[in-house]
Amino acid sequence: MSTNTYTAKETSFWNFIQDNNIEIPIIQRDYAQGRKGKEVLRKNFLSDLKNALDSSGGTIKLDFVYGSIENDNLNPLDGQQRLTTLWLLHWYIALRAGELSENNCEIFGKFTYKTRISSREFCQNLCSSEHFKNFDGNDIVGFITKQTWFYSAWKQDPTIQSMLRMLGGTKVTNKKKDIVDGIEELFKCSSDCFIDGKVYCVFKRYWEKLTSDNAPIVFYHLPLKNFGLSDDLYIKMNARGKQLTSFENFKADLIGYITNQVEDESLEGSVRAEWKKLIDPKSGIPIKIDTDWTDIFWEKRSNDNRIDEIYFAFLNRFFLNELICMKENGDYMLTAEALEKDKPFGFLYGEEGNDSNILYQDLEKYRFHNGEIPIHLFHSLKNVLDRFPNESLNNYFPGWVKSDFQFIPMYSDKSITSLGQKERVVFCAIVRYLEEDSFEEKSFRQWMRVVWNVVENSGVDTISAMIGVIRLVDELATYSHYIYVYLQDDKKKINSNAALAQVAEERAKAKQILNGVFSEGDIIEAENHPLLKGSISAIFEDNDCSSVSFGQTIQDRIKLLDDLWNNGDDKNYKLVKVLISWYDKDKPESKLYLKKNLENWKSLVTDKLKDSFRKIEQKNNKGQCAGGWKDLLVNTNLIENSRDSGKIVSTYGNKVVLWATSGCTWNAYENVILDNVHNNSCLAELVKDKKIECNQHVNNCDFFWGWDICFKYKESYFVYYCDNDTICLMKENWNDKKLKDANAANTPENNFYFSDPWNDSLLNKLECLIVQANPNIDDKLVCEDCQNKICISTIDNQ
Repeated sequence: MSTNTYTAKETSFWNFIQDNNIEIPIIQRDYAQGRKGKEVLRKNFLSDLKNALDSSGGTIKLDFVYGSIENDNLNPLDGQQRLTTLWLLHWYIALRAGELSENNCEIFGKFTYKTRISSREFCQNLCSSEHFKNFDGNDIVGFITKQTWFYSAWKQDPTIQSMLRMLGGTKVTNKKKDIVDGIEELFKCSSDCFIDGKVYCVFKRYWEKLTSDNAPIVFYHLPLKNFGLSDDLYIKMNARGKQLTSFENFKADLIGYITNQVEDESLEGSVRAEWKKLIDPKSGIPIKIDTDWTDIFWEKRSNDNRIDEIYFAFLNRFFLNELICMKENGDYMLTAEALEKDKPFGFLYGEEGNDSNILYQDLEKYRFHNGEIPIHLFHSLKNVLDRFPNESLNNYFPGWVKSDFQFIPMYSDKSITSLGQKERVVFCAIVRYLEEDSFEEKSFRQWMRVVWNVVENSGVDTISAMIGVIRLVDELATYSHYIYVYLQDDKKKINSNAALAQVAEERAKAKQILNGVFSEGDIIEAENHPLLKGSISAIFEDNDCSSVSFGQTIQDRIKLLDDLWNNGDDKNYKLVKVLISWYDKDKPESKLYLKKNLENWKSLVTDKLKDSFRKIEQKNNKGQCAGGWKDLLVNTNLIENSRDSGKIVSTYGNKVVLWATSGCTWNAYENVILDNVHNNSCLAELVKDKKIECNQHVNNCDFFWGWDICFKYKESYFVYYCDNDTICLMKENWNDKKLKDANAANTPENNFYFSDPWNDSLLNKLECLIVQANPNIDDKLVCEDCQNKICISTIDNQ
């Protein structure tokens, strides 16, 4: 676009239409300002125009109109809505003033719509003075729609519907009061003057003003010479659906805000001059937002060529970033706690953090700096988008980053990708980098490496934590183009208290890189390990990341990690066993979480690695521990039956429990008790020899899941209760786990269980219980050497 010539000219609509044939191209949207639902917009806009006509010496300056000449017709790139409204206003005032002459009709005929034949013919018929000779000044819409030249099918044309609505208004009410939203409705409120007995003289006065050299309503016309406005460009500029989007309304109000600052005589001249630069016809925000910047978002357009949603989402994220970093006298204006309760923050952050579907309401939510939008915010926006490189910024992220974050929002199906807390920080970092200076590959890559390392390893899951890290990045960003040099200088104080440990690590690594102790490549290789992801202090023996000890290199430590990591096996039982072997308590404190996922491995390894590398090396990387539940998990295959996430080991009562895998519910009755090693072995041997039947046997080891272990011996059902080390004979089956005499007193004649069952005569004891419960069974079935006193007393009584 740098080849185009830009020369803006202030003009009135009447002068403009006399000099140009205005044709709204087919690919433009329908006339939107006259739609239903836009009553308040029409009322406000028409009221502003009327106030300009009623005032003496006042002028209203509308937004820019961009366009180029093709086939002797001016095709508006932006300004279609305003031009249509101004055309209807001039036409109606001319009609009421008696100025709808043949000559003036010829001038009005230079405006047309190419969108539909019906729209074009409707405009042509309005430009015939003969059609309105009998109009008495009342009900313009009713008069038009009753004319023979008005086809009933035209009522289905959305552009014609909107034009009629702009002329006559609607009957939509607000709080039981009609909203005055049509030209006829609004101008009926004018005080009519009487000249020669005629009542249209007020319109005469309006007409004289509109057609004078000092018209009170003007706009800037920006012809884009040699622009070559192809259909593709029109699609870019108008891929916003048929309704006025949140972005369109926001853009109009934002540019209006800048224009108001330029015209605010209460501001100093130098300040107003700075604001004026922002609406410069060649390089200001109005032309940028619709041309150069549109190209950036066009690359991420939807399948049906929409960009407004991602454009608006980006600007909301930009404003949220500014709100979080808003300062006064060098200090942040709001604490993190106060910011969370702030209405503009809640609006821009989005409901439950989803910022992809924010609907624009008004500009007040964006005027959060003492009721204003500071000029530096607009300068910042210009710097960011003007300096945005024509390539994917994700190419410069660290190799371990797997986030699908995109600085420019993207469409996903019918929605827009939202940002998580980490991505909000990265968004801020990119904004601040481009604010400071132009994009440069090496410095940006180093800046992103440091930022992502901090984001990943500082815990930004909460809003307050996210705010803290954003403000840390905001502080560091002043040096974003030479971040290593800044970090290695101990004299440079960092005021933020966020991410202290990771910032200390980044400072240490910057020193080692710049001092040649370790190469940047070696540091990055270590950071890219999936168990470290940017935080590598654990592989060093000291806090300044200068030594790995034992004469090893960083690569040696990484190889050791790879051995533990088992080539990225999702299960990583080897790593689990090593982690358990490091556990230095006899029983886990409440719960031992060993979630089998990357995030948890990273957390556990980095927390324990520094103190444990020597153990690993001395033990030749074999997990060892002194007996008990840890020995079971380290030296058997039992861990393979643990859950894939959540707590793997915990205490339950006075027992240590392994929480079992799929097929088991979340209760203590269906998990593995790790305290009963001998008992489980006895039952496992009987299952192996097919002496008993049990469906609770754990694969690949001599353990059973469940607090109560149900098994079948011959045709009788038994349950081993782990909590009191007792085997009980069941009534008929295990389903309700009730003893045959569940409600009976604990007396010899009612007891059908025995304690301490674990010796060589377990089967004999089971036989005794069967006989005890069935007195008619042959006594020979009872083993003579059974030492169970309950059995003996029962037999003696028989």
